[in-house]
Amino acid sequence: MRCRPATAFSMLLLLATAAWWAGPIRAQPAPPALTLSVAASTVGVGRTARLSWVLSGATRCTLSGAWSGTLEGTAARSGSRSSGPLPLGDNQFTLGCEGVGGSVSRTVTVKAVAAPVVTLTAAAPTIELGKAVALRWSATDAVACKASGAWSGDQATQGAAESVPAAKGAKTFTLACTGPGGSGRSSVKVSILPKPQLTFSALASEVATGKGTTLRWRATDVTSCTASGAWSGEQKPSGSQSTGTLTNPSNDYTLRCVNDIGEVSQSVSVSVLPPPALTFNLSDAVVDPEGAVTLNWSASNARSCRASRNWSGEKTSQGSETIGALSRGTKTYTLTCTGAGGTTAVTRSLAVAAAPKLTFTATPATVSLGSGTRLSWSTVDATDCVASGSWDGSRGKSGSFTTEPFLQTGDRSFTLACTGPAGSVSASTTVKVQGAVPTLVFAATPAQIALGSSAQLRWTVGGAVSCTASGDWQGAKSATTGVNTATVTPTVSGFRTYTLSCSNSEGSVSRSATVEVLAPALSLSPSAIDFGTTAGGSTSTTRDIVLTSTGKVALSIGEITFSGTHAAQFTQTNNCPATLESSKTCTIAVRFVPIGSGERSAQLRIATNAPGGVRTVALKATAPVASLSFNLLTPSFIQTDSDTNDPNGGLEDNGSDAPQSLNWPFAVGGYVNEPLTGPAGQLQREGDLEDRYRVSLLAGQKVVLELAGDGVFDDVDLYLYTPSSTLVDASESENSLEVVTAPTNAEYIVVVSVFSGSSRYVLVSDSATNASRFGSSTLSVDLVPNQALVVLKPEAREALRGGGRPAGDSPLRQVDELADPMTDFKILSGSIDSVVTVAVASPKRQTLPWGQFASEDQRQRWLTQRAIRELRTDSRIQSAEPDFIMRTLAEPNDPQYPKQKWHYDLIQLPAAWDISTGNPDVVVAVIDSGVARHPDLVENLLGGYDFVSSDPSGDGDGRDNDPSDPGIIRSGSSIRTSHGTHVAGTVAARGNNAQGVTGVGWTTKILPVRALNATGSGSSSDIIEGMRYAAGLTTLQPPRKADIINLSLGSDSSNCSSSYQQVINEVRAAGVMVVAAAGNSSLSFVGSPANCNGVIAVSALGSLKQISSYSNRGTALDVAAPGGDAGIGVFSTDIAREGDGPVNFTYRGSLGTSMATPHVAGVLAMMKGVKADLTPALVDTYIAAGALTDDIGETGKDLLYGYGAINTVRALTTAKTGVIPSAPFKISFSPGTLDFGDTSSLATVTLTLTGDIAGLTGIKVSASRDWISSPGSATAIDARNYRIAFAVDRSKLPIGTSEAVLTFTATFNGLSVPSTLKVIVARKPDTYVGSGGAQYALLYDPVNESVVAEANVVANGPSATAQINDVEPGQYWLVVGADVDNDLFICDLGEACAAYPVTSALWETLDVRGAKSGVLVESIYLTRLSQQGRLDLTSIGAGKFSRGFPRRNGLMPTGAVPVSAAEGAVEVRFVGVDASSAATTSTASSVTTLTVAGGSSTATPIPQSLTLTGSAQTGSSSGGLATPAVSLALDPASPRRHAIVVERSVGVQRWRLEYRDSDGGVLAKQSLPDTVPVTWRTSEASGLELPTSGWVARCAGRVWTVQDGYQLTVDRFDEALLEGSASEVVLTDLAEASVVQSVACDGEAVRIQGVVFQVDAEQPQRSAEAVPGMRFEVTLDAAARIVRKTLDTEAVSVGSLCDANSRSELDAFCRAWRSGP
Repeated sequence: MRCRPATAFSMLLLLATAAWWAGPIRAQPAPPALTLSVAASTVGVGRTARLSWVLSGATRCTLSGAWSGTLEGTAARSGSRSSGPLPLGDNQFTLGCEGVGGSVSRTVTVKAVAAPVVTLTAAAPTIELGKAVALRWSATDAVACKASGAWSGDQATQGAAESVPAAKGAKTFTLACTGPGGSGRSSVKVSILPKPQLTFSALASEVATGKGTTLRWRATDVTSCTASGAWSGEQKPSGSQSTGTLTNPSNDYTLRCVNDIGEVSQSVSVSVLPPPALTFNLSDAVVDPEGAVTLNWSASNARSCRASRNWSGEKTSQGSETIGALSRGTKTYTLTCTGAGGTTAVTRSLAVAAAPKLTFTATPATVSLGSGTRLSWSTVDATDCVASGSWDGSRGKSGSFTTEPFLQTGDRSFTLACTGPAGSVSASTTVKVQGAVPTLVFAATPAQIALGSSAQLRWTVGGAVSCTASGDWQGAKSATTGVNTATVTPTVSGFRTYTLSCSNSEGSVSRSATVEVLAPALSLSPSAIDFGTTAGGSTSTTRDIVLTSTGKVALSIGEITFSGTHAAQFTQTNNCPATLESSKTCTIAVRFVPIGSGERSAQLRIATNAPGGVRTVALKATAPVASLSFNLLTPSFIQTDSDTNDPNGGLEDNGSDAPQSLNWPFAVGGYVNEPLTGPAGQLQREGDLEDRYRVSLLAGQKVVLELAGDGVFDDVDLYLYTPSSTLVDASESENSLEVVTAPTNAEYIVVVSVFSGSSRYVLVSDSATNASRFGSSTLSVDLVPNQALVVLKPEAREALRGGGRPAGDSPLRQVDELADPMTDFKILSGSIDSVVTVAVASPKRQTLPWGQFASEDQRQRWLTQRAIRELRTDSRIQSAEPDFIMRTLAEPNDPQYPKQKWHYDLIQLPAAWDISTGNPDVVVAVIDSGVARHPDLVENLLGGYDFVSSDPSGDGDGRDNDPSDPGIIRSGSSIRTSHGTHVAGTVAARGNNAQGVTGVGWTTKILPVRALNATGSGSSSDIIEGMRYAAGLTTLQPPRKADIINLSLGSDSSNCSSSYQQVINEVRAAGVMVVAAAGNSSLSFVGSPANCNGVIAVSALGSLKQISSYSNRGTALDVAAPGGDAGIGVFSTDIAREGDGPVNFTYRGSLGTSMATPHVAGVLAMMKGVKADLTPALVDTYIAAGALTDDIGETGKDLLYGYGAINTVRALTTAKTGVIPSAPFKISFSPGTLDFGDTSSLATVTLTLTGDIAGLTGIKVSASRDWISSPGSATAIDARNYRIAFAVDRSKLPIGTSEAVLTFTATFNGLSVPSTLKVIVARKPDTYVGSGGAQYALLYDPVNESVVAEANVVANGPSATAQINDVEPGQYWLVVGADVDNDLFICDLGEACAAYPVTSALWETLDVRGAKSGVLVESIYLTRLSQQGRLDLTSIGAGKFSRGFPRRNGLMPTGAVPVSAAEGAVEVRFVGVDASSAATTSTASSVTTLTVAGGSSTATPIPQSLTLTGSAQTGSSSGGLATPAVSLALDPASPRRHAIVVERSVGVQRWRLEYRDSDGGVLAKQSLPDTVPVTWRTSEASGLELPTSGWVARCAGRVWTVQDGYQLTVDRFDEALLEGSASEVVLTDLAEASVVQSVACDGEAVRIQGVVFQVDAEQPQRSAEAVPGMRFEVTLDAAARIVRKTLDTEAVSVGSLCDANSRSELDAFCRAWRSGP
């Protein structure tokens, strides 16, 4: 479902036949004879009876009684039929038959009786073990009963009984009874249970307080157990559980267990005993040493007591005891008593001590100011002491303390209080302080620091008036009494001394402190390195630099980098850590990697924290120049046009009577042009109108021409002639591809002829590019002569309406001629709002470019299409194309097979009938040869219409409301058959009606639309009107609008015509699905209209579910369905008519994609029947998801089956549920096609098994040709993947390309499942040498985006060697290519091209150093169709080379040489190529001289570069050329005048700068890229030309393409017509074919404003970033001459412009920008 450009081709109706049919059998009349019997006379109610009869001599039979209907045409027949479900009672079946000899009737009776009903019950569902189960039962309509299960034996039909089961458990009692109507049964279940049992106990019945015990129990035959009392909850039938800690004196536990027939309960008790109660006291808390104490105690609930700690022994439960002669210290007494309830212990303490004593002194008691004293003390019987007064804090029982120096005079009092167990004591002492000189304590912390760190200075001063710093610090410091601090941060390493002096009236004191400052240091060895000379392509030896940390502290090392002019050419590795400890070393290894040539220098930079920071090492080296030697390989099929525009390419004319000879296969690159078109070169003036080639072709081989022109009007056609110049085939489309086909094995002349403009081209044989996938040529198309299908533009439609033509549709009425000043044509029929059929006049050009026509019919086809080609230029017409003839497609003459089962089983149809058999609310339109009122179709037929207007119509009355088929006359037969009736029978023959065949949908309705005549062909106009009628889009309405349109017709055109696409778009918009046949010509493309966008294209399958031999293939395929093959056809309804005699209704097998298509249409109708809201778009989604098909080919969509074979069950399931079913078993291959090429003899393929492989038992492989075989067996990769190799024997092959098919047959669940793999192999001629002609080798610097060197190569033969010398060493791309159009760009589309490497799909850089050699590149042709090129210019260099590589981009040497001011002038000349003359003009008026900046009368150097701007005249006073600012290197070594030449070829838009000396010699050339903006040029004879990078103007008879879908035209007119004329400036949206803005000049000046963006035509920029652009404004006078123009070259932001600008000419551009990728 896709759209392709329209091409004119003939149409055929898709039918392939195996022509057997059964006509009426004429037998002699006989008396009727009838026997009627039934298989069983008594059956159950609701069952069926099978009735059989034997019948002869009857003409009509009637069924009555319990069945009904008639038997038509049943003479000498027998048969059988099953009745429907029978009701209760007697059912009589009567068959009465009539014949010539009378009538006969037979009746049989079948009695339907009911089946027995049995009821069995039990008195109770649960019974105690040992007791009896009571059963009762009854049975109706039964004669015998039998017991089973838990009882047995024969039983009466009703009664009661008891049964005592021997064991417990669930018992089932079953009773089965039988009777005349069948059997019945009943069952009942009873549970047998014993009484419950339980044991329950506690591990201990008494426990101490705070303790617990464990409960244990076991129960049998219970369903549940419940706890109560001191515990609760459900319990398991058996187990144990802890009581936990118990505190209550008494605790009772109960457990109750039950089942369905009883219960049991038990209880246990646990008592808790209390611990002993104890009273224990001392008579005193403190006693004197040697004193005594009395202990008293009393205990209850105790069995024993025991003393411990400072007393001992067993004690009674109560008593007292005195202990004397106590020593100093603390005494502890413990008493522990134990009883049944536990243990209790009590402890008491006693202190034995006297009152404390204290001694406290100060030494000395009198001190000088600034001095301190020493305090001493000792105690007896004290535990701690506390200071107060002039000191504080907790002190020990004894000790000493030295005070701080006293800083004030006076008395100081010190007090100490001490306590002990027996009391406390206190003492004080006084110290007298006398006056003196200041006191000072001074220190630095820490004494050693790292450079950059800080130290703290701390001083304590007393009695000072002032303090002053000296040494490494300065200034006044704090003299405040007490502690003072300051922070210092040394900046110099070494020992730093800090001094502080403090003074008062008594004198001064001075103190000093020293800080050692440590700093990192390093040494580097060596301090400089000279690498000497290093050859290109290599790396220097490694030179080590040793770094040593020489400081006392660690060295921090930062980045190690290079700097200087050639820093990038040096590398280093190192083992230096971030921190290098003192005295440690690390190594830096440096290497030189040369780039370019000459002296190289740099510095190694090491960042450290040492004083001075970064340290450097000087580096220098020498790099030599390089060269490159390479071989250009030219494949044997590569050939070159012998006369191209390249002056280096030779000029051997092949367009005369000496055609250039070619060997097959071939790919030829060439160039043709009209005079004065294309780039300057050896063909530009005279032109090269055609190239001729002599070649031998086999029947069916094609020659394909791909156009590779740059202009919108560049057009080239292709012709095939006999050697005697008689036309065989022609291709004259307006597409980029042309195709001709050889009808027989012969020698031919292939002619490439330019129609307009100039163009490169590639001419290829079908083997070189697989061209068989392209369509037919001009002359192979069947069409209605002098007639065309046209879609009118909206303004033309309105004009017709204004002229009185009704807006409605009238397909039967002829309309008067519509006059037009440009083209005469006459509307014959159709809708002006859709497609109309017109008559066209003869074309202006009525002769071939060479030779003569083979026949008048050929000439008429050629003239009609040439006239339509001219008709497309009519301003009123949107599209025009031939009125193609559609035919029933050829029928293979294969045997018949009169059964439908094979093709219905193939699509799972019988299983799908369980889901649906169709829906009478769904309508399928069969647009075909008509549909007969066949008895097997008549119930499903609607009224339709006959649209056939061409002769012979076959029914003799033209268009009318009778769509029946009079029959198609086949060649070689007098019997007429009906293609449309056969198709309709497959869609919807009435099912389950006891006659004939069954359609896919039994009740689907058929809308018959006749559009093909008695020869099986019809015009596109008739078919299109029939399609619109079926969709309800015409004034003439169908009885019911169709839901699906079936097109079992078509042509072998590879393109969908715009007329068909138009109507298909309309019917899809109306909700109608379109299904069409792919074609029966074994082509590798799908025919039309099946290849149109929105059509479901169907290929044909044979009985083995493989592609049919005749079926077309291709990318446009969607699904496959049964069409028949190898003698097995699709069986359906038909007619047999002898000449014009009566119509006999019959059935016939037939082959073709015509037969496959109605299978799909029928399945879609069934889907629509179960899903009423099914739409064409939803069906597209289902197909693409594989939801309607079995994937039987390559995984996913393929060229043989599309998305797979239609599967009705999957389709209906998907329609009902929306759920996509899973994929079944299949085999896929990698690669999908086994292509040996023209050299390989061995290739390997991988088989992958997907889906369910459980039923797979084996796979066999067979080949269709004897030249391919497998040298070994398959190798298993894993359970689902296998690898197998195949070999070809080329000695058995003809020259050229051959194909074979490998069939892999899997045995899966006993069935054979085949899968096929296509094999392609080519054999080259033994003596065939390729020729690529003159080519140019470029070394390109991808970093600087410039060509650095160029060399010429002549590629004649398999290999050519070339050398590029004096190259700066570096990384380059090597690209070699032809320049056949001499536009100074190689590797354009259509030109031979090669790039390194030859074996890769991606470009790689060459490392060119030294004498590089051994490089291989291989020529190919860059084309769109072949995709043979790995060489993708758009995928490299960020897409910079979509047009190829520029040649001659010279780089000049630099320097400075003093010259005179006169010699420093630079001349700028602009040379234009005029369209009317090939002469290059350079007049005095076209020269502008620019003076070099700084030039004067004194000597001054020419600058090394110069930026040139300005404009110059082209000899016309009305306009000029201008170049943007361009920088070009000058040659200061040549003290002569220089010229910059800017050259432009009209229509090609290429610019070249030439740097010349004063003698005209070329020193350098530079091609400017397409994105350089070009301003406009005008003359009196032309309109306005705007830049080609944006809007476009019609100028001097030429129109240039607009990148973003617009055309800007300034109409030209002569001054003689100025009076009363209305010139226009028109902006057109080409995509929507609508005028965006139109400004009428009306004899006055007009101003045009706009914006031009420099964007690539194939990939417009879609970002809001600023892009190179320019705003323009042009004012025209009444004669369309430029009066004023302005240009703003600042960058323009696309996003801001589109957001802010409301000018109508930008609307569509901004829409495209916003919706871009």
